[in-house]
Amino acid sequence: VHDHWKEDDFFGYQYLNGTNPVLIKQCKQIPANFPVTNHMVSGFLESNSLQEEMEKGNIFLVDYQLLEDVPANTINGHTQYIPAPLCLLYKDPHNKLKPIAIQVPYCILVCIRQLVPGCYVLNTKNFLKLILHFFSTILGNVAHYFFSFAHHFFKMFPLPFRATVVMSFYIQPIKSKAHVSNYIYICGLLHHYYPNDSDVCEDTELQSWIKAIFFEGFQGRIESGIPDSFSTVNDLNKFLTMVLFTCSAQHNAVNNGQFDFCAWMPNACPTLRQPSPTKKGETTRADILESIADISSTVSSLAAVWLLTHPSSDFVKLGCYPEKRFTEKEPTDLISEFQKALDTIDNEIVLRNEGIEPEFTCMCLSLIENSVAI
Repeated sequence: VHDHWKEDDFFGYQYLNGTNPVLIKQCKQIPANFPVTNHMVSGFLESNSLQEEMEKGNIFLVDYQLLEDVPANTINGHTQYIPAPLCLLYKDPHNKLKPIAIQVPYCILVCIRQLVPGCYVLNTKNFLKLILHFFSTILGNVAHYFFSFAHHFFKMFPLPFRATVVMSFYIQPIKSKAHVSNYIYICGLLHHYYPNDSDVCEDTELQSWIKAIFFEGFQGRIESGIPDSFSTVNDLNKFLTMVLFTCSAQHNAVNNGQFDFCAWMPNACPTLRQPSPTKKGETTRADILESIADISSTVSSLAAVWLLTHPSSDFVKLGCYPEKRFTEKEPTDLISEFQKALDTIDNEIVLRNEGIEPEFTCMCLSLIENSVAI
């Protein structure tokens, strides 16, 4: 990161393979609040036409509008600043994603090399905490409350919740394969324990669990996509596949790269001490040094990301069940098949990493934990 952080294509790379790869969207029309013109950016485009490149699907947008009304913190008696920028990126003929324009309040900045990339990268640890850990904590806490330890739910999922009570060029293909493997594995287990849809409907502990998640955890919000009941084996399969995937591969994808991307502070500045520039071309090196995080904030951030990405002492690899709760032949056979599928994907990842710079190891399945564990 230290060697590449000033490069335009590495800036774009992080929106696909960094710790929050879900914010970038394909842009078919420039937003009204982002008055970028063809004249401003045509020099960066192969066709010299912004409209033509949008029609080809080569223009992407990152919009941080959600930060506009977030109150800034005060650190050591000094007010901090939270910009809410928009960033326009272009996928060039070499398949490199590069920024071509960034808008901060009152100013559009073209030619991103003049900026400090880290100052305009969303603090993606918030995504990790608010989405993955929040979601996993709800599932884990409610599961321990509603399920008896004799319930086969804890045979199927003893680990994804063990600690929760206290897209992209490289990520997407790997995540898709891991998701399919999870789906096949859970599908087999569910049909063993729930042969018919009626078995799902009549499981009162299971129904109480999902109802509590929907009404207590997600406050009855239908738009969350969380169901309030299960009526079929397929419904349960879909939900539990998402649970296992979120608490393992998805968590790993956004968690384990935090120290790699954030250890070099200018690449992922945890806070800003000065407001965003209002005029193009007037920002000096001294202004940048005065804006980025001080030593105290940097050390605190480094300590946090090191702790979050450091493997736990009781690390358990995805697909491994050291407590051996399964005794029936069918479930144990399914586990063996699941482990073989994960090993095959892991070998593919190792081969794919050969020659890649920087090497992408966050989705190596041998490094993915079986749960969200802190």
